[in-house]
Amino acid sequence: MHITPLIRDLAVILGIAGFVTVAFRKIRQPVVLGYLVAGIIVGPHLLPIPLVTDIPNIKALAELGVIFLMFSIGLEFSFHKLLRIGPSAAGIAVIEVAVMNALGFVLGQTLGWSNTDSIFLGAMVSISSTTIIVKAFEELKLKTHRFAEVVFGVLIVEDLAAIILLASLPTIAASGSGWGIQLLYSGLKLSLVVGTWFIVGYFVIPSLLRYAGKWMDDETLTVGSVGLCLCLVAVAGYFGYSAALGAFIMGSILSETDQGHRIEGLIHPLKSLFAAVFFVSVGMLMDPRVLLDYWGVVAAIISLVVLGKFVFPFFGALLYGHPVNRAVRIGLSLTQIGEFSFIIATMGDQMGIIGPQLYPIAVSVSIITSFLTPYFIQFSPGFAETLSKVCPKGLLETLARYHRWSSEPMSLVGAGEVLLPKVIKLVVNGMIVTAIFVVDRFWLVQWVYSRTGSLALTQVFSFSTALFLSAPFIWGMLSAFGFANRRDAHVLQVPMRFQIFLGRAITVLWLGVLTSAFFATWVGFLVTVLISLLLLMLFYKRLGISYQWFEKQLMSNIRKEGSSSHESLKQSLAPWDLHLVQIFMHPNAKLSGVSLNEAKIRASYGLNIVLIRRGDLTISPPGPNDSLLPGDEILVLGLDDQIDRFRADTEVSQAPASSLTDVSRYLLKRVLVTAKADFFGKTIRDSGIREKSKSLVVGLERAGTRTLNPDASTVIADGDILWMVTET
Repeated sequence: MHITPLIRDLAVILGIAGFVTVAFRKIRQPVVLGYLVAGIIVGPHLLPIPLVTDIPNIKALAELGVIFLMFSIGLEFSFHKLLRIGPSAAGIAVIEVAVMNALGFVLGQTLGWSNTDSIFLGAMVSISSTTIIVKAFEELKLKTHRFAEVVFGVLIVEDLAAIILLASLPTIAASGSGWGIQLLYSGLKLSLVVGTWFIVGYFVIPSLLRYAGKWMDDETLTVGSVGLCLCLVAVAGYFGYSAALGAFIMGSILSETDQGHRIEGLIHPLKSLFAAVFFVSVGMLMDPRVLLDYWGVVAAIISLVVLGKFVFPFFGALLYGHPVNRAVRIGLSLTQIGEFSFIIATMGDQMGIIGPQLYPIAVSVSIITSFLTPYFIQFSPGFAETLSKVCPKGLLETLARYHRWSSEPMSLVGAGEVLLPKVIKLVVNGMIVTAIFVVDRFWLVQWVYSRTGSLALTQVFSFSTALFLSAPFIWGMLSAFGFANRRDAHVLQVPMRFQIFLGRAITVLWLGVLTSAFFATWVGFLVTVLISLLLLMLFYKRLGISYQWFEKQLMSNIRKEGSSSHESLKQSLAPWDLHLVQIFMHPNAKLSGVSLNEAKIRASYGLNIVLIRRGDLTISPPGPNDSLLPGDEILVLGLDDQIDRFRADTEVSQAPASSLTDVSRYLLKRVLVTAKADFFGKTIRDSGIREKSKSLVVGLERAGTRTLNPDASTVIADGDILWMVTET
């Protein structure tokens, strides 16, 4: 029987990759690096006789690897997660990506590279490797530490930045610069296209999955979700965007559905298989001779990556109020490049717009920095301690005061809170209206004119169609600022009538801009605008009903996680750097079978047990007589060192993934006590807070003094601030 070269090559690739990755697991290195080394082995540059011959088909499979990898990243991405990480991680990521892009470009220019190569180098060195970092944290058992949570937040924003770079780099490279009208136009076009995909996707796909869900088993759900992914990949290609962009967007849309976690689990084997082929194909393009020829360039880029990606996240973390120890650990965790750098380099190589040396150099830098990452992470506590010793005491005290000040509770009620929902409503509806008019102008106009031959008839029919389809969303724009109340006006310090006028003026102006594209003369344009406004006034209430139905459907399709973004953000503003972590009780653990009272949890470990889940039974919050039994899932609130000590006496080596509690359902709530409160004048024990509100008091602020885990006999006074963990 004849075996095609592709099958033989796949057997070689997966066989060698399997052996190499086992060896890498044995030496505790990320599997991704094993795939790259396997690619070097089977590639055309190392052995006298290449082991793989069907390169074009391998590249096609590698393209599927990129698609499934980005689809999987999209499934893990969530706008709810983006809201929960708060301004700290987002700010650190923005600082790092912006500065590293600029430094990479400067280094490329210093090396005498072209503008295009320098631009791609800046993009490649600006994005850290989610795969490498997550794997390193898992192996070092650091995923639940406070600094790791910040790093994960930075990675989410970096992934989003990488998607924007993937969509923008071809235009930037073509213009030879990062500025100009062409780039601005490209950015606006990208925002319009991608925004429309998200809105249509959120409106249609969750409803579709809910309707078809009762007939969908794992097989049909896998086939359906992959089909949706490839459909948007094809649409992205039609608009001139990369396959990675379409796959990521469809993944992020599906992540917001009720089936998001289930799809993520079903796709994982596909992602693992094709991603392995992709990383092996990356290694195949690595020519070891290039490393020898360009060792000085590789060393310079490695120095830039390690120093730049440590220094700027470090100072960014200090700027956002993190203590020195945590800032050091955040910075040293990000000192590598990885999968997005490969994807960016692959895109440039396939388009033929980067030099032949850039791809293998990028792979070399990634391999070396990825090898160093676990050691940097392990080394970071000692380095932080050394840095604290050599720093002037005055500087450390200033940083500590800044950290305490930045963690103080801040009022979330302000102009931004009031104005942001109105602006979002105006922008989202404006995006939909613009998309309808653009599609109508560039497709329907040509179709109608080819059949009628009448320019006037084509203009009137096409514009009327666009106006009819977009009318409910024009109503949404007109009403975006139309429900201003006196509180909003007071906060914004802007009269209500002016808010309403401003929103409607922007709508009319934008509608005029869109209408002008349909008519050659000002007379026709003005007459059409007046008629349109008259029709909108006559049918204003009916259009409002139609729009409100659309808005209700759209909002019901977006999966809610936890509480509002404002409440969720309070977790990142929590005092004393407390955070929630899941612990699983091992049968042979020291505390197995011991009651909370006997274990003296607060006295011995300094933390709080928020919840105990035992099968279908949930104890929240547990009382002093409740025991910790084998197999219990425990949700604890504490500091990193407290949690580590508790984990050593309790946790099972491998947590059962099927029983994980959604930590986002729990938040740290701040309550200001007044003389009218039911528990005023009572002790914490007698207040009934635990029993009535199912909340656990973990902190108390009185006259500017904070007390962690206040004694149960403490009397609650007027003006006290209680910090309580509660379930949303």
